[in-house]
Amino acid sequence: MREPVTTGIRIIVTLDPADEQGMDSEALWAERVSADTFRIRNSPFFAFDLSLDDVIRAEKVDGDWHFREVVNRSGHSTYRAYLLEDRNIGDDDVQQAIEPITTLGAEVENANDRFFAIDIPPGKPIAAIYDLLEQTEATGLWEFEEAHYEPNA
Repeated sequence: MREPVTTGIRIIVTLDPADEQGMDSEALWAERVSADTFRIRNSPFFAFDLSLDDVIRAEKVDGDWHFREVVNRSGHSTYRAYLLEDRNIGDDDVQQAIEPITTLGAEVENANDRFFAIDIPPGKPIAAIYDLLEQTEATGLWEFEEAHYEPNA
């Protein structure tokens, strides 16, 4: 499991508070690439259409950097899983479900022990990983969603 990144430049992504999550923004950690472009250093937990290592453009407003657009896609895909029935990411059945996903090359970033992001780097077997996510969802262990799909070879 990848440790969350908690340092760098904070980029605010505006969200729709009417969505399920009820959040109006998410802060992502990034590293500066140029004066107004940044590389995302953690998996988004709420924002859609962004992934780890994407290069984005941001604008400084009132002292905070705010996301404006994607400049260059990294090739990563992002999924999110929500554990059901009071399960915790440390539970044996959850770890057994995550293990084959990480064996195929995906990385898991824990948000709060009941919710986590799954990063699939370029070149990894995305269809096989997606199948595992679906199979586990069918067992009632978690529900998952696709936050950003980037086709890769």
